[in-house]
Amino acid sequence: MIVLYIFLTLLLLVLLLLFSSLSFIFEYNEKFTFKLRFLFITLKGEKILSLIESNNSNSDNSEKIKKLQKKKKKTLADITDLVLFILELIKAIFAEFLKYARIKLCYIEVKIASEDAASTALLYGATSTAIYTGLEFLDSFVSFSKNYKKVLVYPDFTSTEPKAKLKIVIKLKPIHLILAAMHLLPVLASQKKGK
Repeated sequence: MIVLYIFLTLLLLVLLLLFSSLSFIFEYNEKFTFKLRFLFITLKGEKILSLIESNNSNSDNSEKIKKLQKKKKKTLADITDLVLFILELIKAIFAEFLKYARIKLCYIEVKIASEDAASTALLYGATSTAIYTGLEFLDSFVSFSKNYKKVLVYPDFTSTEPKAKLKIVIKLKPIHLILAAMHLLPVLASQKKGK
């Protein structure tokens, strides 16, 4: 009976982890920052990059360089096949990722400024058109939560320095990442058959 309780507890824990939201937080305010949040754990982008770099530094790079030098030169057909395979992989990834991803626009604030008032007005028109058109374009492809009250684009005729602030949160469940990865298997299988 105890084994059954342990098994059910582990099963519930796995289900909780698979269906909890994984948040990617992108923020720009004078500089770009990135955070990854899962349950109660938040990792900053700098920490993630330092973990990746420490794992890469442990491997022996000289052996990798020697193996690359020994390989024969690729022909144009090999390069074309590789590019086509990468494009198929990207297409499969984005088709599934966009199906499951939930994007929330927290805020956009863009101050348009330049040395000339006429160019400031032209830049304001082009920037506001690009931002609002881009938001509508995204809304037609993904589940996109936006609030136009939090989108602020304005000209500043008294300043010469433009500024921008942005925060976007992309939420995805780990189960959806697994499902998206499963859709990559046919693409990888077709690549192996082609060899």
